[in-house]
Amino acid sequence: MKKVLAIGDLHCGSIIGLTPPSWFISEKRDRRIAALQREMWDNYKSAIQSIGDVDVLIVNGDAVDGHGRKSGGSELLTTDMLSQVDIAYECLSHIAYKKAYFTHGTGYHASNDGGEDFERVLAEKCQGSIYDELRLDVDGVVFDIRHHIGSSSVPSGRFTSIAKTRMWDALDAERSDRDSANVYLRSHVHYYAHCGEAQWSAFTLPALQAAGTKYGARRCMGTVDWGLVCFHVDNGCLAGWDVKIYNLSNSELEIIKA
Repeated sequence: MKKVLAIGDLHCGSIIGLTPPSWFISEKRDRRIAALQREMWDNYKSAIQSIGDVDVLIVNGDAVDGHGRKSGGSELLTTDMLSQVDIAYECLSHIAYKKAYFTHGTGYHASNDGGEDFERVLAEKCQGSIYDELRLDVDGVVFDIRHHIGSSSVPSGRFTSIAKTRMWDALDAERSDRDSANVYLRSHVHYYAHCGEAQWSAFTLPALQAAGTKYGARRCMGTVDWGLVCFHVDNGCLAGWDVKIYNLSNSELEIIKA
């Protein structure tokens, strides 16, 4: 049995991204955010401790948050991209893994105006490798992994994009006389969804950034899932997966009494 831990959308450097204690903000600055950072970190440590050692770690994009131009950097712990890489590295250093694989996230978060890919620096620090799209064979189970995927404003539409991913791969496999993948992993949309049939399964991974950015709060609709997924591969088969999703009490919308 091999364990494959898949995480994405850490958004390290954001005040509501995954943050280790050495980067916590003070309660004097923002008591709610300080409590949220602690809650996320405690849940993260609890999750990875319960999973234990893993054979493969997949970090599926947007590990760092970027310059935050849409909010003028007002929602960042630091605008220094290399410091954001250090934050992400500190988070990942708590995971016991044998091999690490990364995918590039969105340019807005993972690059600056010069187009540098800072997640490549993170992958090198973790002694891993990074790809635009990764096709990974884990003991005969082929994972197709990419960060970006389309979202949906209706609950029933959340499965459409990942099902479409499988359809295109199956058509391409037919043309090129190769086998299609068994497991499809996407991130970017910050919610967990799963669909599949007997020979394949497709997932959008939960995020490790909480809800509540200015952009999300003012413009976006829908639920956010915070957590991670661990897959179990046994003798060439996907034997199952553990989904760890947490409700963040400090991320809930406050009710104001008139």
